[in-house]
Amino acid sequence: MRFLPAVAALTGRAVRFDGDPEARVRPMGAVLDGLRALGAEIEEHGEPGFLPFTVHPRRGVVGGEVTIDASASSQFVSGLLLAAPLFREGSRCAIRVRRFPRSSTWR
Repeated sequence: MRFLPAVAALTGRAVRFDGDPEARVRPMGAVLDGLRALGAEIEEHGEPGFLPFTVHPRRGVVGGEVTIDASASSQFVSGLLLAAPLFREGSRCAIRVRRFPRSSTWR
């Protein structure tokens, strides 16, 4: 789920994301903030930073520089990097980590 919003921003269509109750409590704010900083339009339908939300292609993803908080998951960074080659201006991604995720192999 965390890899897909960046790819969805490239589809040219509105893509709605939702999930079961367990998925709805997993934070998505870092990837949504990163996408907004790169020019994507995100419509949140519930608690900000969590499912459900819709990625809209109205302006497209321009790209450029972005700083993303990877404290909750490195998947946020991976998702942006997977889509970055197709952003109009590419992307330079700075990673901020306040604490390493429990599952992290970055230690």
